[in-house]
Amino acid sequence: MIKHIAASTICITTNPVLGALRENGIEVTALHGHMIGESPRLFFMHFWANDDAQKLARGLRAGLERANVKRGS
Repeated sequence: MIKHIAASTICITTNPVLGALRENGIEVTALHGHMIGESPRLFFMHFWANDDAQKLARGLRAGLERANVKRGS
């Protein structure tokens, strides 16, 4: 089944996430900040893809796994 994703996310560690998305056929369309002086620095990443739903889900998961976030117990 072909699915379309278009989304935005807030990201602190951009390069690993961006790389994982691109490796999985998800195009990053924009990367920018909205705030001034925040710490840690936050970036907003917009991405788009049109492919098999399971393939896109694996690509999104790969990006999320490379994000430097603390996970709950």
